Amino acid sequence: MRSAIVHYHLNRGGVTQVVVNHVLALDAAGRQALDFVLLVHGGQRAGFPEDLPEQLRGIRVREAVVPELAYDEVAGGGPRPRVLADRIESVLRQSGCDAANTVLHVHNHALGKNLSLPGALGALARDGYAMLLQVHDFAEDFRPANYRRLRMALSPDAPDRLPSLLYPLASHVHYAALNGRDLAVLREAGVPARQLHLLPNPVLPPADAEDAATARARVAERIGMGSNVRYVLLPVRGIRRKNLGEALLWAAVAPARTAFGFTLPPLNPLEQPSYARWRALATALQLPCFFDMGGEAGFRLAENLAACDRVLTTSLAEGFGFVFLEPCLAHRPVVGRDLPEITGDFVARGVSFAGLRPRVEVPAEWLGRAALLDMLRRGFNTTLEAYGRPPARDKDLEAGLDAKLRDDCIDFGDLDAALQERVVRRVREDRRAQQTLLASNPFLHDAIATHDREYAAEAAANAAIVKDAYSLQVSGQRLCEIYRGVIDSPRQEPLGSPQEGQRIVDAFLNLLRFRPVRV
Repeated sequence: MRSAIVHYHLNRGGVTQVVVNHVLALDAAGRQALDFVLLVHGGQRAGFPEDLPEQLRGIRVREAVVPELAYDEVAGGGPRPRVLADRIESVLRQSGCDAANTVLHVHNHALGKNLSLPGALGALARDGYAMLLQVHDFAEDFRPANYRRLRMALSPDAPDRLPSLLYPLASHVHYAALNGRDLAVLREAGVPARQLHLLPNPVLPPADAEDAATARARVAERIGMGSNVRYVLLPVRGIRRKNLGEALLWAAVAPARTAFGFTLPPLNPLEQPSYARWRALATALQLPCFFDMGGEAGFRLAENLAACDRVLTTSLAEGFGFVFLEPCLAHRPVVGRDLPEITGDFVARGVSFAGLRPRVEVPAEWLGRAALLDMLRRGFNTTLEAYGRPPARDKDLEAGLDAKLRDDCIDFGDLDAALQERVVRRVREDRRAQQTLLASNPFLHDAIATHDREYAAEAAANAAIVKDAYSLQVSGQRLCEIYRGVIDSPRQEPLGSPQEGQRIVDAFLNLLRFRPVRV
């Protein structure tokens, strides 16, 4: 059995790291299950580990470039699925990967980064290739620009038909989800249980673990931090869904002698104005925030984790949720915003998160009901339009706002950037407002002020669970089992589509899940 792992690129990033970890996991599982992996990509590979083949003990790995597989957002032009299918099939055959012995493991095929890929996979499935389509991110999950692009290119006159084009279905076409929520979404859409797999990512400790005292001294020198200052780390790339405004709110109410380190700026030009806004606000309000603490201009993740006292997450949406688990392996507590639909999988395995909460309560009277309704009307209706849906009725917006309120408070994560900025300015400049906010959200203070020993037992227990449940060997064995089920599937069934494919959009696109700052 052989695996051909297909992705748009091998540039440094989240999905590429998962690809690398999958290769390492397959190697850890043993050569008796699989002996060869072909990495098929569009040609870009900035930051890809050149020494990956040397890290492997049993399996062999090669790369094959298909230029037509790269992002086509800039190049433009319509979809050419048969051309892409032929190019992929050609490199597969050249590498000895034929339909009988190979599983195509494709990442994020329906995200809208390449308009030809969904149709190309359908063509390859008709040619008899068995495949595992792994969904990390849904275009349906409040990525309106991605979804609009897919809709206008593939099904401009029939939006309801788009899911049938994005999610091909046959006995030899299987799907992998990162979490139980996504698994349920695909199941409700009509993907049969036998073709649906839960595939959590491997979680690895930093290969270059740092001595805490040494790392802390380096970071302290960089930001002028004294030995008695708590260093709170945000190990994220500063895109909109990471909700950086909320991190500034934490900084605005933090105990004295606390510093916040933001690791990476966004690479996507569309994300950079939002990042620049929050960075400028932090400077204007003299918040204890330090940017570019990661990457080439800063410190490696292992150094930042070793140096920090807490890891803060304010993200509003995650695919798998590395930010909740990676700090566990460094014995660092995670504080901030809970995402129960993501962390629920981890909690079910025994991981605990005492420092997380699902909401940050803000008095609605600070903003006014009219402003909140106007925010929802503008943001949600614009999003609905991108998905080919009619605008929401005013009575539904009123009811949605009421459902978002709790004891006359709205969650900070339910505000758009302009209203978030108003709240941050208010609590920074008005001592009474800060006291009001902390009275409703004492964890904003306590999660940082609590002595480290209060987290010690939780950190040790979490580290043991994560090390066992998400190890390379366990992940590799799981992936090999899935591959075996995929390749053993019959190939005679004609290609179809999920009977309730529109439920994928419906599962995500509702007012209660809408977070204006994401779009």
